[in-house]
Amino acid sequence: MKSYQKNELGKGAYELVITIANTDIQKQFDALFDEALKEVSIEGFRKGKAPKDIASKQINREKVYEKVIGKVIPQAYEDVIKKENLSPVTQPQVELINAKEGEDWIVKITIAERPKVTLGDYKKAVKEVKGDLKKDEIWVPGKEESVGEGLKPSQNGKEDEEKKRKLLNKILDRISTESTIEIADLIVKDEINRKMTQLLEDVKAIGMTMDDYVRSKNTSVDALRAQYEKEVTEMYKIELALEKISDDEKVTVEDADIQALFAGIKDEKEKESAQKNAYFYATVIKRQKTLDHLLSL
Repeated sequence: MKSYQKNELGKGAYELVITIANTDIQKQFDALFDEALKEVSIEGFRKGKAPKDIASKQINREKVYEKVIGKVIPQAYEDVIKKENLSPVTQPQVELINAKEGEDWIVKITIAERPKVTLGDYKKAVKEVKGDLKKDEIWVPGKEESVGEGLKPSQNGKEDEEKKRKLLNKILDRISTESTIEIADLIVKDEINRKMTQLLEDVKAIGMTMDDYVRSKNTSVDALRAQYEKEVTEMYKIELALEKISDDEKVTVEDADIQALFAGIKDEKEKESAQKNAYFYATVIKRQKTLDHLLSL
C-alpha cells in the first residue's frame, strides 16, 4: 500500500480510497506468474521446464492479474482497517478506480461500522406503557399459572400469551421511538438485497418470474424494496436497542441456561444439531432474558 484517504459518509459509514504502489503489484504479479509457469505443459519439455520465453506465451496475463487483485486489495484493506482501528459489520463494497498495468492502482472501498445506540429512559417508557393500558389488558408475570374462573387452562394461557405479546410490542415500539440509532444506508441496503435475493429464489422455486409475482400481489419491485427498507430499519433499531439494554443491565447466559434448553429437546438428532450451534442459542436466551427484564420493570 502506498497511501490512503478515509472519508466519513455519516452514520458510521466510511469510504476508503487506497492507492497501491505499482512496485507491490508487480512483485505480486511476478510471484504469481512464476507459479503459473510451473503448471505449463509444452510438448518436448517436462511440465514446468520449458524456457520462460516460450512458456510465457501460454499464460493468460489477465487471469494472473485477477489473482493479483485477489491478493493485494484484501491485504491493503486489512492494513487500513487495522491502522484506523475500524470494526466493519458489512462486507466491503469494492470499486476499482484505476487498475492499469504499470501504474499505481486506486481502489475505493465502502464499509459501515456497528451503529451507535443512545437509549432514552427505557425504564420510564416501560412504566408509562403499562400505565397507558387498561388494567385487564396488562400481562403480569406468573399470572398465567393461575386459571381464571370459568376458563380452561389452555384458554387462559392463550389469552395471557396474547397480552404478553401485545405488551412487548408496545414496549419495543416505545423504546425504538425514544432511542437514537443511526443505521448506515449500506447496512440496510445489504439486508434488503439479501431479502430480495431470497424472495427471487422462492419465486423461481414455484415457477414464477418476479414480474409475475409483483403483479399477483398488485405491487411493484420498488414498492417491495420500500417496504423492506421500513421493516429492516425498524428491525435493526429494536435489535440494537435490546443489545444495548442487555449490555447495560449486564444480562448474562450461564452454561446451565444452555444445558437446560438442550435438555428440553427430546429428538437426539435435533439436540446434536442444536449443540453444534450453542452460540446461536446463547444469543436467543440472552435476548429472551432481556425481554423478561423489560416486562418485570
